[in-house]
Amino acid sequence: MNYEKIILELMGRIQNLEETVGALDQRISLMEGEADERIDSVSVSNPEKITRTAARKEAMDKIQELYPDYYVSTASRSEGSGIKVIKDDSEPKRAVIIKFYHSKIYLPNSGLTNQSGEYEHGWHIVRLDEVIGSIFDFCLFSMCGSNGRWHFFLFEPDQLGVYNDENRKKRDDELWLNFSVQGDFAYELREEKNDVTEHLDNWDVLENYKG
Repeated sequence: MNYEKIILELMGRIQNLEETVGALDQRISLMEGEADERIDSVSVSNPEKITRTAARKEAMDKIQELYPDYYVSTASRSEGSGIKVIKDDSEPKRAVIIKFYHSKIYLPNSGLTNQSGEYEHGWHIVRLDEVIGSIFDFCLFSMCGSNGRWHFFLFEPDQLGVYNDENRKKRDDELWLNFSVQGDFAYELREEKNDVTEHLDNWDVLENYKG
């Protein structure tokens, strides 16, 4: 009996199951974004139980802290149930609409990415046909590390389209992103290890955005 072959086959099946479970988690999160949600308070001491709603509130509080003169609110269902920001100096008062995504933290070597190594990471699914050329000005990705530290990534929708074209062997309208913060740097790990540090906590793009 070829035990090595059996072990490799079992490992492949386990990886497929982990990917299936992860995809279901993210699809549930996407559906939550299309439904009315209750704002609940969740301690960051248990990142596994942080809901999308609680994560969105954390992001809104951060924007408000950085830009106290901005008006920050929850976007309506027709606006994607993300975040709406009206800048104090915008004329007319045009709202910046942010599509919001949240991921729980996946432990190192979870099998969800080829490059996870010894670092934890988040996993997000973006439907590019829903964000490119839409009402959304930004896509905001959040995750809370096992140490309770929050990480946010801001992209313009077109930037995600370019990223998909440049960094995916098989380009599709559904972009899977695996973000990992490693010290002072951030990487996207789904296929190759790509530096995305410029998008980590890059809140200044809101200030500089002209629409």
